[in-house]
Amino acid sequence: MLTLIRDTSDLARAIRQRRKTLGMTQAYLASMMGVSRQLIGELEKGTPGVNVGLALDVCRELGLKLGYEGALHDHTA
Repeated sequence: MLTLIRDTSDLARAIRQRRKTLGMTQAYLASMMGVSRQLIGELEKGTPGVNVGLALDVCRELGLKLGYEGALHDHTA
């Protein structure tokens, strides 16, 4: 299923749903990532200012694939 990620709330929701689908607690995921449970909670709330690198690492750990689709006439190289 493809879900569009338009903002931090969408990303937070995707991370939370995937974690739950995998049967992980926030504490377990945090221990796997070497961060606090509170930081995972902030990420899952979509709190502005959470490290984007951490968000990408968590997505990778959970098996979430992120991508983008360029505009039809995007001529940037």
